[in-house]
Amino acid sequence: MGPVDAGNVFYGILCGVVFAGCVFALARFGPRLAREPHAAAWGAFAGIAIGYLFSLTNESVLRSTAIGLAVAVATGLTAFYRYYTHED
Repeated sequence: MGPVDAGNVFYGILCGVVFAGCVFALARFGPRLAREPHAAAWGAFAGIAIGYLFSLTNESVLRSTAIGLAVAVATGLTAFYRYYTHED
């Protein structure tokens, strides 16, 4: 970890751009999917994002995986419920 340098700043900007691109793509193309894959995509995205952020705290890989998986399941179920109850 150490001091902030140009590499750290570039990495942070790159991660932000990738995150924004994924959110944009999921928001743009997600509604074209059926409700199950759409909810699973949001769950996977949220789980991966939270697992990655938690891994930056230097905790164990298993704990990062467990927290990411828990968030993915909760987000996927919540999204599925929302898409199921708000169908056209």
